Order: sequence, then C-alpha cells, then structure tokens
Amino acid sequence: MKTFQPKIVVFLLIVTLFNSCNSVKRVSENQHLLTENNLIVNDEKVVNDTISNTIVQKPNTRIPIPFVEMPLRLFIYNIARPNIDSILMEKYYNNPKKMERKSKLLSRKQLDKLIESKSNFNKWIKNTGEAPVIIDEELTKKSTKNLENYYKSNGWFNVKTDYEINRKDNKRGTIDYKVETGSPFIIDTVSATIASPSVQKIYEEHKNESFIKAGKQFKDSDLYNEEDRITNLMRNNGVYHFSQDYVRYVSDTLRGNSTMTLETVIDNRLIREEDGTSRREPFKFFTIKDVNIYTNSSFKNRNATLTDSTNYEGYNIYSVGKLRYKPKAITNAVFISPNTIFKDQARPLTSRLISNLRTFKYPNIEYIENQDTTLTANIYLTPLKKFELGISAETFQSNIQTVGFSFNPSLLIRNVFRGAETLELSGFASIGSSKDANNGNDQFFDINELGANLKLSFPRIFFPINTEKIIPKSMFPSTKISLSASSQTNIGLDRQTFTGIFNYKWYPSRKVTNRLDFFNIQFVKNLNTAN
Repeated sequence: MKTFQPKIVVFLLIVTLFNSCNSVKRVSENQHLLTENNLIVNDEKVVNDTISNTIVQKPNTRIPIPFVEMPLRLFIYNIARPNIDSILMEKYYNNPKKMERKSKLLSRKQLDKLIESKSNFNKWIKNTGEAPVIIDEELTKKSTKNLENYYKSNGWFNVKTDYEINRKDNKRGTIDYKVETGSPFIIDTVSATIASPSVQKIYEEHKNESFIKAGKQFKDSDLYNEEDRITNLMRNNGVYHFSQDYVRYVSDTLRGNSTMTLETVIDNRLIREEDGTSRREPFKFFTIKDVNIYTNSSFKNRNATLTDSTNYEGYNIYSVGKLRYKPKAITNAVFISPNTIFKDQARPLTSRLISNLRTFKYPNIEYIENQDTTLTANIYLTPLKKFELGISAETFQSNIQTVGFSFNPSLLIRNVFRGAETLELSGFASIGSSKDANNGNDQFFDINELGANLKLSFPRIFFPINTEKIIPKSMFPSTKISLSASSQTNIGLDRQTFTGIFNYKWYPSRKVTNRLDFFNIQFVKNLNTAN
C-alpha cells in the first residue's frame, strides 16, 4: 500500500498538468490568445529588444526547456478555478447534507477555515501563474503609436506604421507590426543664438564638446544630453541662476532632402517681480565671497551663542564652546572656496567628503545671494558622538563544534588628534566544545580564541610629502593603519597570529578604486606542532 499511494498522487499530478496544458483553456469565445509579435521594418523581420519594448502587449512568458519553449506560468494559471468562491458556496454552504456531514467531524469555525484555505490556495495558484494575454486592438494601436514615436525621436520623421492581427480558428493569434521608416534626417547646419554675453563666452569656449554636430543623424537623446551639458557647464562656471528651462531648440525640416537645420537658443534670465510682472536681463557671473562653517549646529544648539571662531585661509569657522577640530582638517573637506567663481558641483563633493569623515552627520549647505554678484556659503555641521560603543554576541554550531559562544566588544573614537581621525578598538573572544569533547577525559570547552584589533583611519594621505597635486582631495583619499593579534586553541593545533597593515585608498573615478598597501605583514606562530 505504501508504494501504491505515491503512484496515485503522481498519476493525478500528471493528469492535472496535461489538463492545464491547453493554453486557451481560459480564453473565451471570440477572444484570441496572443502567441507572437512580429516586427517588420522595411519589409524585413527585425529582432530588437529596444524597439520591442515599445510594444505594450507581449505573449505569455515562455520558459525554455529541451526542444521546446513552454508557457509554464500560463499552464499554472489554468489550473486555478476562475469562480472558486461560487463553487465553494455551492459545494458546501448551499448543500445542507454535506454541511451536516462535515460538521460531525469539524466545528463550524474549523470548517470555515478549511473552505477559506481552499479559496486562498486557488488565489495563490492564480498569482503564481500568468493570465492569458488576450489580443486587444486598442493596445495594438497604442503600440503602433509608440513605434512611430520611437522612430521619429531617432530622426525618421516620415515614418509610417501599421499593424495586422492574424486571428486563427483555434483561439490563437499573432500581430504583425509594420514600419516603413523612410530616410533619416541628417543635421547639416548647426547654429546657436545666445542672448547673454557671459553665457555666449562660456558656450563658445566649450563648443567642441557639444552632442549636436553637423552630419549626424537627429536623435532626441542628443538634445536632452546637450541640455544637461549646457546647464552643468554654466552652473560650474559662475552662472548661478542658470537652469535647463533657458535652453530650447529651433529646427527646419522643410527642405525636401532629408536634411535639417538645428539652432540652439539660450534666452536671458527671467526675473519675476513681487507685483506679478516679469522682466529679462543678461545672466551674470557670481563668485563666492564668504564661506562660513558652523561646526556644531545641532538642534540643541540652535539658539546658542557662538563663543569661538577662527579664520583659516579665508574660511570663517565658528563653534559653540571651544573649537574641537583643527581648522585644516575641516577646510580640507570643503570644495567651496572663498573668492572663487561659483561651481555647483562643489556642493555635492563637499557633502560627500564630509560624510566620509565619519565625524559629522550629512551636512546642510546653503547659498545666500548678496546685493552684488557674490554669494555667501553657509555650511552647517552636526558632530557625531565622540565615543561609540558596540557589543555583539552569538551562539553557533558546526560540523566540528557541538556548541560555541562568541563575544565581540568594540569602541569607536572620533576626532582622535583633532584632525577628524577615527580610532577603532575591537576585541573578540570565543569558546566552543568540539565533537571530541564528549570523551570524559577532556574538558568540555576545548576550543577557544582571543584577539584584539586596532584600526586608525586618516581622511587624507598620511605621508611626509604633500601629495595634493598627485592625489587631489576630489579623489577622496584616506589612510588606514591596522594592527591585530589573536591566540587560538583548536583541536590538535594551537597558534598565535600577528598582523600589521598600512594602506592608502583613493577613487580616481566613480568606477575605479585604487588601493596601495605600504606594508601588509602577517606573522603566524604554530604551537604544539607535534600534534
């Protein structure tokens, strides 16, 4: 009997699977299951994921198996009953005799739970599966419009799109999307009309970096990239009030030879008055006049009086109470410099580098516009606690140890030498019982390990010679000195380990990380080698 029951279960599963493998089982009359999309461009069938993503309706997901691709999730969906609640109502609640018979074995509450579980299981099958994709002509028209917009945005302004739905008698169908691109439009003349002389000067100096070039096929993406380039260029060269809204394009495509002109237009600054009127005036260059750094602008100090201040290389540094940081340590993390031209990129760089110090919370940086064409930069820093204690413990088991316990205390000390350095002290201790400890002659806890780590971090290259010209602070350089020691008693082998590391790290770009180990030394002393 034990071998007969599994055979019945397997047989039932096979019957259920084959019953669900009818992919149009849940497709109603006069409906058609979408089985394939064909993209035909200039009378040639094309397979292109980028273009295909513009098509709204796609066939059910197919999973590749040997020799065939199967819409497995559709088959799973077909197993579920579409009207399970009505079926359960009719089978149980509308059948008094069955309810009476079931009530002899289960309480009413248990019976309600049983019926609910059947309904929930059916919903789980539907959610795991995938409903059949029924051909919808409105969505097909939308896909055709998406294809037209895609080709127009890439220079095929005279593109023509159409579709054909192929409905079959077996409730299945395919859709052919037909595209006639025509000739792409080429930019043959590029020009720029810029109202502000200051903007004109910067634009001309960097004209060769433009994404829009004569002889290139028109693409919307080039226009968006050019807007970003011009905006970043202006805001990093002193044009404080510049934004993308001031950049627009004028084109002429009515030349009859698939060529076009493209003019970049940059208007003057728009100023809205308090009375609702507006006026335009040329953009002006802005410079940074003062940089004020508030070293402890926490919420509790919001109304406190500043009692300590200093000026270091043009930076004004303020503190509530005695200043706890070396001025150079703070200014080294700031990219906004007094008496320099405004650069928008200096703000995120400053925020990132200050956060990397692990001494302050994320800073708040604001610019205040003065009466002349200057700005005052205020940098508000909220210091983290000088000491941070951490404790963790865990219990573990492995194929070697019956049971083990570990304890890991740590202490983080910030601003150790008043230069935003961090010192981390940590220790670890563990004991465990090996499988061999079950022998009565051995002590129960026969595995132990003790160790300590010291890690000192500097937010700069710690070297006798100034390395700023080789590794500027924009590369976020850091130095780490690490010392560790551990002693381990294990099964048949005891050892002591000493490790020393001195390394530098910096980031030449967002994708590249450089690390240089000045030294990395490890000494291991094995004890009880006779074992």
